[in-house]
Amino acid sequence: MPAPAKAIRVGGIAIPAHALQWQFSRSQGPGGQNVNKTNTKVELRLDLQNVDFLPAGIARRLRLLASNRTTSAGELVITSQRFREQQRNIADCLAKLSDLLAEAPVPPRIRR
Repeated sequence: MPAPAKAIRVGGIAIPAHALQWQFSRSQGPGGQNVNKTNTKVELRLDLQNVDFLPAGIARRLRLLASNRTTSAGELVITSQRFREQQRNIADCLAKLSDLLAEAPVPPRIRR
């Protein structure tokens, strides 16, 4: 099953489909004999070094928010294997990315 081919829109921000890289593999956990045949685990990668579609301030805050999910090469990695269906795991990855993108435009509070 292919990954989504259209852009993701979150609060006026659109991420082009070519910026997202998808990988599928076999998931862990229960699933019976079917778990050995299907690639239900989903891994979404977004290169945070080349996010020219985001404003500079939002890209900088996104890097700070996702610092524990980034690789040394600067790629944001989001995985999901909660469900036994690949499409539901794709939707879960997109929801996690949407949550990060919704939080990024909010400037941090100044502490005094």
